[in-house]
Amino acid sequence: MWTWKASNGNWIVAESAIVDSSPLIFLSKAGLLDFLRLAASEILVPESVAKEIGRRGPEDVTARALAETAWLHVTSDPPIPSVIEHWDLGPGESAVLAHARERPGTVPCPCTITYTA
Repeated sequence: MWTWKASNGNWIVAESAIVDSSPLIFLSKAGLLDFLRLAASEILVPESVAKEIGRRGPEDVTARALAETAWLHVTSDPPIPSVIEHWDLGPGESAVLAHARERPGTVPCPCTITYTA
């Protein structure tokens, strides 16, 4: 179990977070990728998410950020439990949730940001 709390003005953050493609895409396009480091000291990217981002091409800002940012760590996808498979999510979202389930204390970031005008 992880908690967010302030202690003497300093934030205590989770040891690791596992992130899906949407937060990586939106934050890298906005030049705010460092915001992910507010969630945890170690940021993990499932292999399925890295492959999805890689399909965007080597010139894509998110693909470049993933390749060039030392604190983003690509990790192998864990086995997907049947309870998560039944939700019929994409491979990236499923891997994020399975990883968080497998490693208690890991913050899952399977966020999708929607903007409507």
